[in-house]
This record gives sequence, C-alpha cells and structure tokens, in this order.
Amino acid sequence: MNYLIESFNKFRKDAFSKIIYDILKYVVTGIIFIQVLKYIPIAKDFFLKKIEISIWLFISLILISIFLTFILYYIRFNKVVKKIKEQNQTDDLTNLKNHKALDETLGLILKNKIHKPTSFILIDIDNFKNFNDQYGYEVADIIMNKLGDLLKRDSRITDDVFRYFFRGDEFLIIAHETIISNAKIAAERKKQLISDTNFNIKGKNHKLTVCCGVTELQANDNEETLKSRLNHGLLQAKKNPSKNKVEIII
Repeated sequence: MNYLIESFNKFRKDAFSKIIYDILKYVVTGIIFIQVLKYIPIAKDFFLKKIEISIWLFISLILISIFLTFILYYIRFNKVVKKIKEQNQTDDLTNLKNHKALDETLGLILKNKIHKPTSFILIDIDNFKNFNDQYGYEVADIIMNKLGDLLKRDSRITDDVFRYFFRGDEFLIIAHETIISNAKIAAERKKQLISDTNFNIKGKNHKLTVCCGVTELQANDNEETLKSRLNHGLLQAKKNPSKNKVEIII
C-alpha cells in the first residue's frame, strides 16, 4: 500500500503528470457533481436541466484537451529522443557522423540491399602522424575539424559523411545512387579540393594531401568484404611515392 501511495505522489509531482492529474480531478469532480444533483429534487427539476448540457460540454472539452496534450507531449518526446540519438551518433571533434552512426547505416544498407548503386570513398590524410609530431595535437585537431567541414560542404545532400574511426584521421563517404565511375570522379575532385585548400590556423597556412580508396557495393557483400576492398584501395593509393592518389577496387 505504501508503495502505491509513493508511486502516486511521484506521479503527481511530475510536471506533465500533474497537469493530467489536475484535469482528471476536475473531470471526475464534475461527473460526481452531476450524479449528486440528480438525487436532489429541486436541482433535478430546475438547476440540473439547465447546466447538465453545459457541464457535459465542458467535460468533453477537457477530454479533448487531454488528448491534444498527449499528442503534443508525444511530439516533444520524439524530438528529444531524436536529438539524443543525433548527439550519440555525432563525432565531437569533426561534428560528422561517428562510427556508431556508420555501423547503423552500413547495417541498413547491407540488410536492405536495393538495385540502386551505392559507392564508398575512404579518405586518409597523408603523413598525418608526422604532422601531429611537428605541430602538436591541438593544431591537428583543428585540421581534422576543418577538413571534416570541408568534406561535408563538398558532399551532396544524399551523401553520408563519417569520421571512419574514433581518434583516427580517416573519413568515409557513402555516395548513395552513385556508380563507381562517378564516385571516382567525386574522389578525385575532393582530393584536388583538399590539396588546393589553405588550412589557416593561428595565422599559419597548412597544406594537406589525401589518398582515397573507392569501391561499389556488390550483391554478395557483407561488412567485412566491403571494408576489405576499401582498405585495399586505400593501401594501393598510398603505395604511390608522392601519395595524393585515388584507387578504385571493384
């Protein structure tokens, strides 16, 4: 019994629940009031006939208000859940989608394979470890942030852009409805854009180059085979002496 009382009191203290509680309290009070008046002769003949319709109309409006309140609360709740999910799937450094979002997106793509082509571009910064050692992690983090923003601005609205690994310097772009030849063109454009960009940090310009591995989703692909081709393409690109190269793996 004490548990029920405590639960009820807790329910009343909640802001939203208190509103519902108060509304229901007035509804129940109104219903009881009408029922009591029916047993009072004077009220039954005179007072009740005049106000019963108004009271029931009032109760109907209250019930509609409760329904609308639930709808608004449901919409607000969904917005909060969506915001929490976005925060949980966003990389803090680059503000791109993180590995959790990537795992979810890949899972959906591999589970619901459709006939529309899907291509993948894996991007890795050349010699970034040396950059870290020379300029420090603070500057390197700013570079990652600026590069992530550049890739996001250069991508189509239908593309998904991810930071490939937590604490890594790799980025992955999922190009939906894109054949591999067009994905290679996009990768070449991004590679050139990055090499042409001056990343200004504290008054100093920094230049970067990247290598890209490109592949297209196959009918018999799973996550392992897909990532294996991407990594192989990236490794092939990095074998180039000057790096700064794009390789496709079919």
